[in-house]
Amino acid sequence: RKEITPLSWGKHLKEKAGGDVQAIGNYFFISENVRLLPLFPYPFRIDVSIAIICTRGKLRGTIGLEPFEIGESSLITLPAGNILKFEEVSDNLEGTFTVLSKELSDDMFSSIKERLELSLFTYANPVILLNREELEVNISYCRLLKNALKDTDNPHLKKVVFHLLLSLYYQQHAHISGFSGDKCLSRQEEAFLMFIQTVKMNYRKERQVGFYAKQLNLTPKYLSTLIKEHTGKTANEWIDEYVILDAKALLRSSTLTIQQISDELNFTEQSSFGKYFKAHEGVSPKEYRTGERAE
Repeated sequence: RKEITPLSWGKHLKEKAGGDVQAIGNYFFISENVRLLPLFPYPFRIDVSIAIICTRGKLRGTIGLEPFEIGESSLITLPAGNILKFEEVSDNLEGTFTVLSKELSDDMFSSIKERLELSLFTYANPVILLNREELEVNISYCRLLKNALKDTDNPHLKKVVFHLLLSLYYQQHAHISGFSGDKCLSRQEEAFLMFIQTVKMNYRKERQVGFYAKQLNLTPKYLSTLIKEHTGKTANEWIDEYVILDAKALLRSSTLTIQQISDELNFTEQSSFGKYFKAHEGVSPKEYRTGERAE
């Protein structure tokens, strides 16, 4: 049976890393040893934002419902709130990672004018291939951040980190983001992004398309048609997949009982949750938790 444990990012990194990680409390972390990250092979939720610059090797897994793979000279952005799963980690994996607390990532996001476009781009393109110049820019900023963190007596250290990260964003924005602040989203792109964001905020309480259509000022039929045409999946399928993904993360990476998980996901009874989970996964929550079915 696999160990089911909660994850505290600050505690995990500080206890596992020792001097290999530089940090400002639980506000910001940076390290040149990417293997210090919790590269779990089962789903787990992150409440921080992570950026990994891979300089060697390969890392493959899923972000939410989508697969990803990074290799040499690539950057992956993992926003807070996502559920991760790492399926393959090469023996020669090397790189640098940064971990931003929710406080820092929220401040960053609110300071970026193009935040709607950035959300869409990051969702569609979590992995970015870097050319030699772009890789060096990212590595140089990481060095600046590490050097800044050495000045532990600086009362403005959080502001220094914040502005260095914001500067890095605008430095590479025109080269790798693939969009400009003047770009207009199509109606389908905008509706899908808003739908997904609304689902991610509410799927634990609401599983009906009608609720999301009302939030977006659309009819359920129009929203369902739009989402199906844009993604190939129905709105109901997107909602169900987020619920199941969260259930799997809670079953494998928390100590909550199945009844407590059922309550967290707003099912009226544990039996209803069990039937719902088995209908989608083919096994009961208990069987999934104990690993009776291979991932």
